[in-house]
Amino acid sequence: MGSLETTKNQGGNSRAHILLVVVFFLFLAALNLIVMVQANQLAFSQQQQPYDFYVLLHASSQVFSAPAQLYVHQDTSTLPAYWAKWLWYGASYLYTPMFATLLSPLSSLNPPDAKVVWEGLSYVLLVAGCLGVVRLVSSTKARLFLMLMIFVMPFQVIYTDQTLPQYWLPQMTGMWISPVFFADYYWGNANTAVLALGLLSYYFAIRRDIVDLRVIRVPGYVLSSFFLALDTFKPTAALLILPFWAVMNRKKILPSLGYLVLFVALLNSVALFEPILITGYFSALLAEPQAALWQVYEYVWYYTLPLTGTILLWPGKRPSS
Repeated sequence: MGSLETTKNQGGNSRAHILLVVVFFLFLAALNLIVMVQANQLAFSQQQQPYDFYVLLHASSQVFSAPAQLYVHQDTSTLPAYWAKWLWYGASYLYTPMFATLLSPLSSLNPPDAKVVWEGLSYVLLVAGCLGVVRLVSSTKARLFLMLMIFVMPFQVIYTDQTLPQYWLPQMTGMWISPVFFADYYWGNANTAVLALGLLSYYFAIRRDIVDLRVIRVPGYVLSSFFLALDTFKPTAALLILPFWAVMNRKKILPSLGYLVLFVALLNSVALFEPILITGYFSALLAEPQAALWQVYEYVWYYTLPLTGTILLWPGKRPSS
């Protein structure tokens, strides 16, 4: 009788923990969405809108039409009138050719519309990535901590001189909820996507089983390699993910590395037809006077990705397979 009561209590506690996790997940996902909406409300209300995403969008319009200009800094005076309106501080593109290629379908849209589409896609990937890794963790406390870090990232440990909207005076609720996500969405940077792709890479690396995609069945480590390859557009983030990813894929490390190299090559294959894209990319990186690691919005992934990798690899934190 006592064991039956214990089983009932354990079942009740388990259901209560699941309900807590679900409610917390939905609450934090909603908070992140509020931050995105408010950041864009502020951005679109300004006469000179934040230009970071528009630099990426401009590059996506050049990758096929003017590849020799992709990595050349362009002052506002040298830009066509259409782009000069959006790129009021000029344009310097520093990501890989792959990223400009992937964004190229958005180049036909009005820049603010393209920004909303890009950030909406990043948000959907973030929700999917968070849901995936949370399902891999058995500890309720670890789940709650992970969700807090992934959706809010409340800790900015190192001071940076990155200027923020309205000098970061907390004029909007979103600035209080998550300064780092507000900055990322405001400027239209890619750090939310960096985090989301990294989480998805972890998720499929841990799963290891065959994933049924309706029309084809794909091993988890192949999808893991694909999402990490997508994240190589930000090399600093990809290198940070790589040690955890390698341990997670240790049983399939050679084929995983092979697929990673293959996907990186395929995603950057535009450079095979325009070799100047590769030389331009490395020349632009070498000419960059300051490492782009210490921007405030980098904190969206800077601590979250290694913390997530550590928790996923921590003994006893994952359900037994």
